[in-house]
Amino acid sequence: MIKKAHVELHVHPNFKAYGLEAVVKAMDRNGLNAVALLHLDKPIFSELQTLSYGLNNKIYRVDLDDPVIRVERKRDDKQFYIIKGVELNTSDDPHLLMIGYDTVPKYLLLEKDTIELGLENKAFAVSDHRFVKIPEMCLPIGKKKQEQVEKICKNFSGKIALEWNGYCLDLYWETGKRIFGLFGWKNVNEEVIKLSKRLKEGGYNVPVVTDSDIHAKDILALEEIGTARIISEIDVTSGRTLVDSLKQNIFSGKYENTYKTVSLRHFVPYFAIPHAAQKLFKIPSN
Repeated sequence: MIKKAHVELHVHPNFKAYGLEAVVKAMDRNGLNAVALLHLDKPIFSELQTLSYGLNNKIYRVDLDDPVIRVERKRDDKQFYIIKGVELNTSDDPHLLMIGYDTVPKYLLLEKDTIELGLENKAFAVSDHRFVKIPEMCLPIGKKKQEQVEKICKNFSGKIALEWNGYCLDLYWETGKRIFGLFGWKNVNEEVIKLSKRLKEGGYNVPVVTDSDIHAKDILALEEIGTARIISEIDVTSGRTLVDSLKQNIFSGKYENTYKTVSLRHFVPYFAIPHAAQKLFKIPSN
């Protein structure tokens, strides 16, 4: 069965503050059909499966079909899809989203090896916030790293995508570009688009996908889920066909991006302040 769907590929939930039903309701309010819920270097799909049992009630029915949980609202048969995923650190710094797969390697691997591991397990691999310096997260990468990005993209043409990140606010990156542009400062989302276009002109296929990277630490933060999303047809016959069809349509160019960043009222309390506190006072991240 083929459906046109609004898909959010990058959301960090916090189930100490709310349940899976809150995520489904936020998806419904924001017109989302599917969402990948994930953490950094921590698989959570088994936790999602356990939480989903509580949604088998008078309002919802749930089907578990790895790598997807399908939640159907009984009164109107509307369906919501929770996709397995994980965000992985790599030993040479980049972060990678693995959609449809969530095994975390025992040891940090190079970006190349992490991508290959995901592809071997049928993941949709996305290089996220790729022009942002890790771990600082507030600076652009330098020229040497930019060359490495392009090399990786060429080596994995038709196999990985680049993320346009909803947390990379234009206000911040454009201001930095105007002030420090002569010193190599870049607007990181703008560079993602430029790189993808340049690679396409050279015969390579490395598409851009938009997502929000929402850090939903409480129920209010869920209100911006799906701020940046993709719109694509998906095959919902099974969990595996959903992920595979989404991946195929993205590499075939049969999808739409929505280039929109989160609001300041979300970004400041849910990312900027916690990240600054973590760096300044060595507060562990969630």
